[in-house]
Amino acid sequence: MYLSFEGATIHFGDCDDAKTDCSGLVLQATTVVPSFLGSDAARGAHVSTITSMVQDALAPFSVDVVTTRPTSGNYWMVSIGGTSDGITGVADLSLAAKPVCDAMNKSSLAFVFEKDPTLDTPDRAYADTVAAAFGRLLGLVPTRSARDCMCVSSTCTHTQLCTWGTATLPEAMNSCNRTMQNEQLLLMDAIGCRS
Repeated sequence: MYLSFEGATIHFGDCDDAKTDCSGLVLQATTVVPSFLGSDAARGAHVSTITSMVQDALAPFSVDVVTTRPTSGNYWMVSIGGTSDGITGVADLSLAAKPVCDAMNKSSLAFVFEKDPTLDTPDRAYADTVAAAFGRLLGLVPTRSARDCMCVSSTCTHTQLCTWGTATLPEAMNSCNRTMQNEQLLLMDAIGCRS
């Protein structure tokens, strides 16, 4: 999984492809996602900490988390930066990903948005949101369980490493019509376990 903190130019289309920077989720024909915390003097430390936290959350599974775009092959991408209204035209979103119920697209693209800088959002909240965005790319649906990696509601605590549940309750009316979600099993089926 490629974490794009340095900004990206995303093209609008009937597509979901990290390799060509194409998504149906962006507002403009060509949408520039700015670099994450572009004017923050401690930006490098935030990027390093968030990346490490995402790696920790995904440590049991067979996926590499990188901050340099792969030069070949398939890869998932999470673009981190900008505001949801500026990127998608919808205000106050934490993340955006095309809703899927499986992991068939091995090069899909998601977005994680910056919060109001006056809120002093902790790195842990960003890391958990990146983990949730990756889960969405693999077909998991959001939950309201406070410490769950798929939690994206106001009930999320973001105080310690998020966990992937084995019997979590998804949000009602989720896109996959799930009443129970075994996130660990879904992730193992999609990407395998780290040996």
